[in-house]
Amino acid sequence: KVIDEFICECQSNSGLPLHIMEWISPDQLEDITPLVKGGISTIYVATWKRGAILDFNESKQEFVYSGPQKVVLKSLNSPGNPYEMVFREAKKFIQIRSGDIVNAYGITKIKIPGNNNYAIVMNYFADGNLRDYLIRNRGINLKDKIFAIWRICLALSNIHQQDLIHCHLHRSCRPVDDKRIDKLYGTVPYMAPELLLHKKYSKATDIYSLGVLMWEIFAVNQPFDYIPDNYQLAKEIICGLKLQMVPEIPNRIQNLIYRCMDTNPLKRPTIEQILVIIKSIYKEIYESKELIIEYEKKKSYYSPPGIFLKP
Repeated sequence: KVIDEFICECQSNSGLPLHIMEWISPDQLEDITPLVKGGISTIYVATWKRGAILDFNESKQEFVYSGPQKVVLKSLNSPGNPYEMVFREAKKFIQIRSGDIVNAYGITKIKIPGNNNYAIVMNYFADGNLRDYLIRNRGINLKDKIFAIWRICLALSNIHQQDLIHCHLHRSCRPVDDKRIDKLYGTVPYMAPELLLHKKYSKATDIYSLGVLMWEIFAVNQPFDYIPDNYQLAKEIICGLKLQMVPEIPNRIQNLIYRCMDTNPLKRPTIEQILVIIKSIYKEIYESKELIIEYEKKKSYYSPPGIFLKP
C-alpha cells in the first residue's frame, strides 16, 4: 500500500510519458550483476526485459516501450526503514530531471542471494562514470574538457535552482573522530572540510566537490590517491590539504578550482558565478589557437600527481 501510494504520487507529478515513475516488477529484471559497493549503497547492472516507456500511442491508447535494455539498480544500505531512503532518493530524481543528470525509471525490489532490498532503477551509461570515460579517452582536447565541466555545472545549477543539494556522493559522511570513516571508500576526497567537522551539507559543499571534479577532469586521476587511509585523509583535509595542479590546467581554471575548494565556505563562488566564468573561459579558448597550443605543450610535461601542497 505504501509503495502504491508513493508511485501514484510520483505519477501525478509526471507531465510526460518519459518522466513516469513506476513500480518495476523484480520478474522484469534479469542478469543482475554487482558493479560496485560503497558505504551507503550497492550498485548493480541488470537487463530490464520490457524496457522504459518511450511514448504513448494515442490511437492504440497504450504505452510504447523500448524493449530489453540495460539499467542500473541502486540499492541503499539503510539500517532503518527498508524503503524510506529509497523513496526520498527517488523523489529527488523527479524534481531534478535533466538531460545532464541520471534519470530514474522507477523502484523495484532486488531478489538475489544476500540482497532483498528496495532499489532505484536508473538509466545505464555505456561509458561508465566520468573517470572511466576520461581514462578511455585520455586524448580528449581542451575544448571538450571545458565543455564537460560546463555540462556538469549546468546540471548542478538545475539542482541548486530548486533549492536542493547534490550530496549523494558523500551521504554517509562521518566526523573525523569516528573510526567508521574508514568505510567511506572513494568519497572522502570530495568532502568539504566542514562536512568532516559535524557541519551540514550545503550548496557550498557541492561547490567544493565540483572543484575536485574539475581537477579530476584534467588530472585523470583519483584525488589524494597517495593517502589510502580515509581517516588520515580526512584529518589532512581539515588541516588544509590542497590538490597540486597538473601543468596543463589553464590558469583561470586553476584559480577557479582553488576558489571552489576554499576552506571557508562563504568564500566559495555560487554555481551561477561559476557558469559565467566557465562560459567566458570556453569563449576565450574557442577564439584563441594559442591557448590550445600551450595546453598541448604543457601536456607533454605532465607528471602524475601525487605530491600534496598545504597552504
